[in-house]
Amino acid sequence: MSLTDSGSPSAWWSFEQQAGGVLPEPPVLVGLLGGDVNGDGAGNQTDAYLARRATGSSANTSNFHLDVDLSGTLSESDGYAIRLRNGRTLPC
Repeated sequence: MSLTDSGSPSAWWSFEQQAGGVLPEPPVLVGLLGGDVNGDGAGNQTDAYLARRATGSSANTSNFHLDVDLSGTLSESDGYAIRLRNGRTLPC
């Protein structure tokens, strides 16, 4: 399987099968936008609100997506990193 990176700040990857196995046609696309903690494809005020509301909590199975700096604690630095991505979206 090969992985092709789009090279953009918001990432789309294309997975293609090279030998054996089965993947759907066309290739599977996976999009990732840092700071989009609610998964709606955009960095916005909702993401910042969710991070602000959880500040001070320990990361766990229900809120780990808010721990963008991977410190294990939901902190103001997570909120800051999320706010920096406000207005960015995944390309269509």
